[in-house]
Amino acid sequence: MLIPIIVDIVAVFIIVFADLYRQHYKKLSFNTIIISMAVTGLINLLFINKYNFITITTVAMLLIWAVLQFYVDRKNGHALIHTQRFIAIIFAFVMSLSTLLTYKMSEASYYMSLPYLAPAVFLIGGIVLFVSTFQYSERKKVKPIHQLSYPMTVGEIIMVLSFAVMTILTPFWYVLLIINLLFCVFIVWSKLFFSKND
Repeated sequence: MLIPIIVDIVAVFIIVFADLYRQHYKKLSFNTIIISMAVTGLINLLFINKYNFITITTVAMLLIWAVLQFYVDRKNGHALIHTQRFIAIIFAFVMSLSTLLTYKMSEASYYMSLPYLAPAVFLIGGIVLFVSTFQYSERKKVKPIHQLSYPMTVGEIIMVLSFAVMTILTPFWYVLLIINLLFCVFIVWSKLFFSKND
């Protein structure tokens, strides 16, 4: 268990500080957090060597999120963290290490049908986030998403919460729920995606 933790920490450190160096240590891209989660999620899957619905779906969701975030950044501009960089770095480490805990507990779910809801929740968040890249005139055709004041924020939060749904009713699920809720609070607090109607 110690080796995967060390590898995770090193991987996140390299990814985060490469981005910080590129930005002259003045800002951090939100996508860097997602990339670090996706990379460590893949690494942890190889280390833990448990291939079940929760582990494989979690990796797939993280990789899809990273690709989607690249697209959103390209269309809407990069979500950059300026003043809360230290907290963002902590979340990069905590969220990445939480995949390790998710995989370790993946076979101990009390009710294995519940994780099947997570991809549906993730898909809803992904659709909302994707639609946020549309021009306002195009977005008006997509009901009820066009009524959301901050579709990017809503999409990101729904996607984060889908990972909490994945681990509900596993041992220590409440720890992962708290981590995911705190990450949602960070997204709202940092106002990364708070332009009106994006």
